[in-house]
Amino acid sequence: MKFALALGILMLAVLACAESELPLAEPCNEDFVLLTFDDGINVQNIETYRSMIYNRYNKNSCPAGVTFFVSHEYTDYSLVNELYNQGFEIALHSISHVTNQEYWRNADYDTLMKEFGDQKTQIAHFANIPEEEVKGIRSPFLQMSGNATYQMMASTGLRYDLSWPTTSFTNPGLWPYTLHYRSIQDCVVPPCPSASIPGPWILPIVAWSDLQGIPCSFVDTCFYNPGNDEDGWFRFIVQNFERHYFGNRAPFGFYVHEAFFRVSPAASRALIRFLDMINNLNDVFMVNADEVIDWVQNPIPLNEYSRKICPRRLPRSCSVSNCGPYIGDHNQNDNMKCVLWLVAILGFVSVRAQLPSAEPCIESACQLPDCRCSSTNVPGNLNPRDIPQFVLVTFDGAVSVSNIVDYRDLLYRRNNKNSCPVRATFFVSHEYTDYTFVNELYNRGFEIGLNSMTRHYSQQYWRDASEETLMREFSDQRNYNEININGQLPSAEPCQESACQLPNCRCSSTNIPGNLDSRDTPQFVLITFDNAVSQDNIGIYRDLLYQRTNKNSCPVRATFFVSHEYSDYTLVNELYNRGFEIGLNSISHQGNQEYWRYASQEVLMSEFNDQRDQIAHFANIPASAVQGIRAPLLQLSGNASFEMMIKANFKYDMSWPTVLFQNPGLWPYTLDYMSIQDCITPYCPTASLPGPWVVPMIAWSDLLGIPCTVINSCFYSPPDDDENAWFNFFVSNFERHYLGNRAPFGFHIGQGFFSRNVAIYRAALRFFDMLNNLHDVFMVSADEAVEWVKNPIPINEYSRKQCPSRSQSVCRATPCNGLEAQHTSELFYMQICNRCPRVYPWVNNPFGVLQN
Repeated sequence: MKFALALGILMLAVLACAESELPLAEPCNEDFVLLTFDDGINVQNIETYRSMIYNRYNKNSCPAGVTFFVSHEYTDYSLVNELYNQGFEIALHSISHVTNQEYWRNADYDTLMKEFGDQKTQIAHFANIPEEEVKGIRSPFLQMSGNATYQMMASTGLRYDLSWPTTSFTNPGLWPYTLHYRSIQDCVVPPCPSASIPGPWILPIVAWSDLQGIPCSFVDTCFYNPGNDEDGWFRFIVQNFERHYFGNRAPFGFYVHEAFFRVSPAASRALIRFLDMINNLNDVFMVNADEVIDWVQNPIPLNEYSRKICPRRLPRSCSVSNCGPYIGDHNQNDNMKCVLWLVAILGFVSVRAQLPSAEPCIESACQLPDCRCSSTNVPGNLNPRDIPQFVLVTFDGAVSVSNIVDYRDLLYRRNNKNSCPVRATFFVSHEYTDYTFVNELYNRGFEIGLNSMTRHYSQQYWRDASEETLMREFSDQRNYNEININGQLPSAEPCQESACQLPNCRCSSTNIPGNLDSRDTPQFVLITFDNAVSQDNIGIYRDLLYQRTNKNSCPVRATFFVSHEYSDYTLVNELYNRGFEIGLNSISHQGNQEYWRYASQEVLMSEFNDQRDQIAHFANIPASAVQGIRAPLLQLSGNASFEMMIKANFKYDMSWPTVLFQNPGLWPYTLDYMSIQDCITPYCPTASLPGPWVVPMIAWSDLLGIPCTVINSCFYSPPDDDENAWFNFFVSNFERHYLGNRAPFGFHIGQGFFSRNVAIYRAALRFFDMLNNLHDVFMVSADEAVEWVKNPIPINEYSRKQCPSRSQSVCRATPCNGLEAQHTSELFYMQICNRCPRVYPWVNNPFGVLQN
């Protein structure tokens, strides 16, 4: 009843304000609505934004505003450019978006400069939007770093932060304010700033209340929510909005991650209904966060605000170049963010205070437009009915192919009632971000803010971050480029096919080699396994692959990228003698992604070139048979990876995922010229590096269309016990290749995934049986696929080729007990095909020679 009455008042208010002088006091007032989205912008979400917020107008005929807090990973910067050109705000959400909350809690000034300061320049560069238009930040997990966050912002000229929740000032709501003086805001996610830091504005995240009255800062973290009830969601949104609309009209925030709409379509439909409702209210305006600050600095009543000229910007061009988001094992489960936020609001810890504490605010000494006390008072001492209700729409994280479609659907072509385009702020983090999409968002009029360079998921990192760390996280993010990683090698030129001819050169392209028709092209299936070969997994390999043949009667092949630790080299010898390819996955297989990202050519030589000699020695196989490598965690080292391969005479690398070239798929190519492949795991090669081949890891799509490179990393996958669903999942991803341009289909999986899930293993057996009965499908090694690309022939010729064969390699199994690892003093056991080493072999000592 209360809801129906309130909605009736809202509708009556539209008529009263628009058509008569009826004294309906409160509903005629100005109210701002901030719709924001976090994380990457990509093809997975841009359609949501396009359908939801494009072509949406406020009642004053200005386009509705939304703020996208963009993180780097998975972001398509051409879509960021599109959002900008649509008039939405692009803001920052960090480069790394590290999932360790301690990282952000303890981040120092330097770290924050890298995450946000650098991201500001980075996003301007890759999305081709003006750097000065990127004004806001949102810290990952809303985890501030105390004073360091705002010291970094003051140093880099960032205007506002939208990371600080309040549960104490929800009715009346807390208006934006500066940090010249001590804040009265409750510290929900410590550490919060305690010093006097003139310059940056605080835009408080005024918490919602869920159905049980429990506060929640983000819509998708409201625990007691309406579930699948669209009408329930609509009522839920309106009830939280009413607290602002009938109160002091502090900006009403609708803060959400677009992925939530994919798992909760009822909430998505309800939001569209809500936006349609508020866009028909004379005194409610969807604006971006930056516009709210503008109004607070110079508050004007509703009748003046409605007559203001709609904000405009010049569109920014975007020539799409594929450099994109990053996939790493440290950031595979975004759902953890909800848990971390919930945990964070329960605890309070002491705040670092190296600067003197701020004095209580004296309003007479703190005057607009550059200073405002933290307060629930309406700026300018205006009556709430005379001010607009701003709605701040913000997004955090990467802007990439996985979300740009949703942003387009949600925000593009959406106007506020004053006919100005709606705005949003994107707090962009670096990892996974496609900067062409950031450029698109900027050109669409959206605000680009910073969300840090590294996006550390450690809350401790951000809480303890120094000013220097924060400068690195945010200032460096604004200025990001890859020159330091890729050295001083000149950039490769765009590829000219006439100058790049097979068998030793091929442009990066989705064109079928040899200009064959797809129906005449063999469909290669590349089955790969990573890590150690041991008694724990050899049984699965034997059951899954041995005794299996392609339709041309040749035995199937697979590629094993072997790491040293825990490998049984007698079993590596067995796999080799069975005809399978042995590739390299490094000696140390370090779990620290930064180790591989910044590895020098010398380090890579000791990890891979030495491993080839090591594996040849202990498994008694020819070193010349080991042709390919895969970097641990799929973490390339920029040009250094391929410089090492040239020096060591490796044939190919299979570490580079692509999500942009799924359909049609990207065929293997060389690096004589510039690659068009998206850079999922920076840093990627930029120089001309003739010789090595790139075998792209073409991403699968999970059940929600989110890309995943390794099968066991597909987040929205079938139930573990549903064999038929998994079989259909395998087939649907295979068909994209088979019915497309027939780029090699990668089946990349961890063997442990099979051992834990019998139904998935049975589905794989059925899938392989199906493939082996297709006359034009061949399960081959990665090396064989490269050889075919170098000399492409049609199916009818390929089917008649003699099956590859090799001489058997003898192995006299030798157990080696109690080998001391000199780098850890641990004792290891090895099973090898040679004499036992003196100590456990390791990096810089691949044969285990006793060293002083």
